[in-house]
Amino acid sequence: MKKLLTFVLIAFLAIPVFAQITPIRDIQYTTEASGDSPMNGQTVTISGIVTAEPYAYGNSYFFVQDDNAPWSGIFVYDSAPDDILIAEGDSVTLTGTIEEKYGMTRFTDLTSIVIEEKGVFGIEPIVVTADQIATGAAESESYEAVLVQIRNVAVANPDEGYGEWSVTDGTDTVMVDNGDYYFWPAEYDSIKSITGPLHYDYSNRKIAPRIAYDIVEGVKKGQDKVYTRIQRIQQVRYSDLVKQV
Repeated sequence: MKKLLTFVLIAFLAIPVFAQITPIRDIQYTTEASGDSPMNGQTVTISGIVTAEPYAYGNSYFFVQDDNAPWSGIFVYDSAPDDILIAEGDSVTLTGTIEEKYGMTRFTDLTSIVIEEKGVFGIEPIVVTADQIATGAAESESYEAVLVQIRNVAVANPDEGYGEWSVTDGTDTVMVDNGDYYFWPAEYDSIKSITGPLHYDYSNRKIAPRIAYDIVEGVKKGQDKVYTRIQRIQQVRYSDLVKQV
């Protein structure tokens, strides 16, 4: 049975019935070398699908996307109250402020969260190559906060520091953010695919895997067979473990 719409309001501020929805592309698209949003400092309302829930990133931020296309994703730097469950795949409407900080366009200071419908999903990762999303790549700005997937890569450096690592597909090298996704790159020669929103911090573009299934392992060092990590079978989203209303 389809679940009823669930409305969640922060600080008792509701979105007006006829609030203007701003497409995320209008926020993100820019020809400026800085990559800064043309709407920097403005308060807007967006509507889209949660592509990565807060639990994947220490409950401090999440990602929302409103299309399967470049310029369609945004980093939401705001943690919801404990009694609000923002889950991957949910359709949400958010009101907040656009800001530029640490080289990334952020949607922050949320005044309203409306969960329109649970478990909609519908956003598939865009398959890219390293030379599209690597730090400094011409197209990388357009994929900021967009759910991407890179395929058939080799481990370039298993230890870039702070739990981060890098891979190459022969076109360029791209960083992979740290996280609780139970993958040890030093043990592998190859990886079939890595999926996650394209993040940016400490002056680098990085794929940010959400949980274990976002990394499909290839051949382990010294072996000729591909073994599936048990964590990729067993680890699930936090939102799948708690009651949905």
